[in-house]
Amino acid sequence: MNKAWTIYAIKDPRTMRPGYVGMSELGKARLGQHCSGAASGSTKKDAWIRELIGDGVRPVFEELEIVKSKSGAVSAEIRWIKKLIRDGENLMNHQHSKSMHRSYYLRMPDDVDAALEAERIRRVEETKDNVTFTDVVLDIIKRGLASLNRSRKRKASK
Repeated sequence: MNKAWTIYAIKDPRTMRPGYVGMSELGKARLGQHCSGAASGSTKKDAWIRELIGDGVRPVFEELEIVKSKSGAVSAEIRWIKKLIRDGENLMNHQHSKSMHRSYYLRMPDDVDAALEAERIRRVEETKDNVTFTDVVLDIIKRGLASLNRSRKRKASK
C-alpha cells in the first residue's frame, strides 16, 4: 500500500509568509528534520531557519496538499512552488526558468545556483540577448559531455 505524500510550506510565524515548499511522506515530522538539519546546513533555507530559531520563534508547518504517489507529489510540489512564486513569495528552495516549451524546477545547492546565475548574467551582458537559466545548464552539460567523449577517445587510443 502506498503512503500518502504531504506537500507543505514552512512559514515564518511572525508574518505567516512561506519561505520553503517541500514534499514528504513524514508529514509534520519533516519540520523537525528541517530544524535540526539547519544547524549545520549551508542553504538559504537553513540560514533562514537558524535566524528564526535565533529570534526565538519556530517555523510553522502548513499542509498544502496530500497526494497518493511520489510522482503526484513531485507534480504537486512544482505546481505549489509556481503558484507561490506567481503570488510574489520569495521561496528559498527554487530555481525557476522557462524555456519556450516547458517550465523547469530544479533543486540545487546555493553555491551552484549562484554560479549558474552569475554565468547567465555574464552571457546576457555579453550578448545582449535573453539567456535563460536552462540555456546555461544545457550549455554546461553539452561541454561536459564533449569533454567526457574526448577523454574516452584518448583512453581508447592508448
